[in-house]
Amino acid sequence: MRTTLYSRLKTEYKELIESKSKDYPFTYNSIVDSLKRNRFYSHLTVCQITDLTYFIDLFARSDYDWNTGKDLFSTEDEVA
Repeated sequence: MRTTLYSRLKTEYKELIESKSKDYPFTYNSIVDSLKRNRFYSHLTVCQITDLTYFIDLFARSDYDWNTGKDLFSTEDEVA
């Protein structure tokens, strides 16, 4: 069984999200909830992806990264 996106989120991003949880509890909870409910990057909405990338200050992403999510998540069988 595939693990959740939250469990596969790269450590440096997970730590950054956690560090902002006290200052931005609503955004933190929203992001973590969406990552815990989804197993595939393709199941996230554009809004959820944008919230995540802005929250971790990741503004420069290639088209490949936007399409695959491999810059954010550890992959399973080459799928984010």
